[in-house]
Amino acid sequence: MSGGQFLALAALAVGMCVVFSYLRSVNTAMAVAALAGASAVMAIFLVDLTSSLVAQAEGYLTGLGLAGMQALVKAAYLSLVAEMACSLCRDSGFSSLAVKTEFAAKVAMLSLAAPLIKQLLEMLKEL
Repeated sequence: MSGGQFLALAALAVGMCVVFSYLRSVNTAMAVAALAGASAVMAIFLVDLTSSLVAQAEGYLTGLGLAGMQALVKAAYLSLVAEMACSLCRDSGFSSLAVKTEFAAKVAMLSLAAPLIKQLLEMLKEL
């Protein structure tokens, strides 16, 4: 991510905060809907920015094999989506839903890690 891209992202976030502050005073439901939409736009923007990072990581992690690389990329995106969803839940006043979303993300990451753990154990058996 370049400095200009980060500044654009930060400016977008500050602008959204101003709009949401106004909307919250006028109509809370509309503010929550706008927050969800803006979060989706931000997520799309971040996915585009991280594509070069994923390409670079592929070069570093070639020893893991395709399955290992896919699991790491999925886990990274899962953590980003979970963080955004949890933040949206907390900002909307649904803390208990945020906790359940965090737990679901942790379970999903463990299931993604299972093949890698199996591969690691097999490598250790060979030693």
